[in-house]
Amino acid sequence: MLKKIYSEPRVISVVIYSLIIFLLLYFHNSLPKDYRKFSRLFYTFIEYVTFAFIFWYSIRNRNLKKIILILSLGFISFQFIDYFVFSYRRLDSVPIGIETILIFVYSFLYLYEEFRRIESQSIITKPEFWLIVGIVFYLAGSFFFNILANNFTTKEMDAYWYYSYLFDDIKNILFVISIFLFAKQERKKPGKKNVPYLDIDHQLINK
Repeated sequence: MLKKIYSEPRVISVVIYSLIIFLLLYFHNSLPKDYRKFSRLFYTFIEYVTFAFIFWYSIRNRNLKKIILILSLGFISFQFIDYFVFSYRRLDSVPIGIETILIFVYSFLYLYEEFRRIESQSIITKPEFWLIVGIVFYLAGSFFFNILANNFTTKEMDAYWYYSYLFDDIKNILFVISIFLFAKQERKKPGKKNVPYLDIDHQLINK
């Protein structure tokens, strides 16, 4: 079971992402103020790269993969330009807003490909689907908190910011469901297809 989980790149990316985000949040307030801006940049960078990789890996169409790659390079370039040009009081709201919009675009591309593909397997039984639902739910739920964070007063932040944790918790629950489904999923060998045994002559001889 563990071997299945840790041989799945999307699960590995989620584990690494979760560990890095935990450490960034844990040590953020203890960092000198000069380093906190870079900490926020790195947080958004790791989050975006992890989410974009999950979509890139889950989508099969090469042209759609290229779109994700090109948009990702553009976003990362913008993020570093934004870091050196603009300053934020609490959060890098503009990059977070763009990140959210791009992830929504990727989720549309994923669903577009899935609904065009004819398969017997339902989309809700696919482990990556629950990863993607978790990502979209988390970003959609916390979108306005992140966009307006720099306009909140300290009192408003203390009163309302903890609501954003709810979406983070739901995301984590959906990630756990996805990892559980990855563990249960049978891994097919490359080139091996499940086809019915139709050698009728051989069956008749051995009756």
